Amino acid sequence: MHMRTYIFFAGITLLLASCNNAGKTVSVPDLPYLKADTVNQFKVGDRFILATSTNNCCMYCWESDSSLQEEIPSSSLLKFVETIEDPSDPDCAGCSNFHYRIYECVAPGSDTLRYAVLPMGEVGGAGSCTELERQRLDSGHFRKYSFTVVP
Repeated sequence: MHMRTYIFFAGITLLLASCNNAGKTVSVPDLPYLKADTVNQFKVGDRFILATSTNNCCMYCWESDSSLQEEIPSSSLLKFVETIEDPSDPDCAGCSNFHYRIYECVAPGSDTLRYAVLPMGEVGGAGSCTELERQRLDSGHFRKYSFTVVP
């Protein structure tokens, strides 16, 4: 019985190690992260990271002009610089992919990006964000990324 316990825990350890992408490293610059549900303050010329993750458990949608879409809407205050991807191991069921999007502040003003994470059980058979009815979602579904850029 002691050997079975050892084999069980060894198997669990190997499974967890495969989900951690052992030995894989992604270099992310040392920049501030855009935080949800607060007002972030930046200056023109500052750069920041908008970090998101995806998993097959959910649909991830951005609000743009009262509709939903898969892509992050553009803002006249920001210039997109690059995306650094950290994909999960394809053999790891339930592991998430991480995306680090770097933006540069190019103009003064204020803006808010709204991001909804919707469990697949709540999307009613919709296959994409554009198929969802915006009015069906309540404010609790959204994370607000608000920012102010000063000269």
